[in-house]
Amino acid sequence: MEDLNKLLFKLRAEDRQMRVLVQRTSDSARELDGRDGRLGLKATLAHLTLWDGFAVRFFEAKLAGGDADASVFTRFETSRRHERERLCRLPFSDVFAAYERATADLESFLRRRWSDLSVKERRDFAIPVRHHKHHRQLLAGDLPGSESGSVPSEAEAEA
Repeated sequence: MEDLNKLLFKLRAEDRQMRVLVQRTSDSARELDGRDGRLGLKATLAHLTLWDGFAVRFFEAKLAGGDADASVFTRFETSRRHERERLCRLPFSDVFAAYERATADLESFLRRRWSDLSVKERRDFAIPVRHHKHHRQLLAGDLPGSESGSVPSEAEAEA
C-alpha cells in the first residue's frame, strides 16, 4: 500500500468501527473472554496496543539504523503475553486509553516517516490495518448483541 492517505483512511475507519463496538458493549461484557478461547474486547484492545506500539518502535529503530533485526521480534514475542496480561489487569478505561495512544502514535509515525520508508516497508503497513480488521470482525461476532462476525467498515465499503 503506497498511498498514505488511503492507508490512513483505512486505519481510521477500522478505529471508528472498533469504537462503535466499545460503545455498544456493556461495562461487564467488556471484561469477558471471547468465544472458543478468543480474546475478548479488553484483551483485544491490549493486544492491538502492543502490536501497534511494536510496529512503531521497530520501524523507528530500523530507520535510525539501530537494532531492528529478527531478534527484536523474538524479544517482543517473548514479553507480549506477559505485557498483555499486565494491561488486562488495569481498568478498561486505562486499556482503552492505551489503545487510543497506540493508534494515534501509529498514525503520527506514518505521517512523519512515510517518505523515509521503502516501497516494501510502506506495503508492510497494510498489515496493522488487516490486523485491526481481523480482530474487529472476531469481536463483532463474539460480543453480546452482535448480529454477525463482520461489521463492514467504511474502508471495506470503499474497497
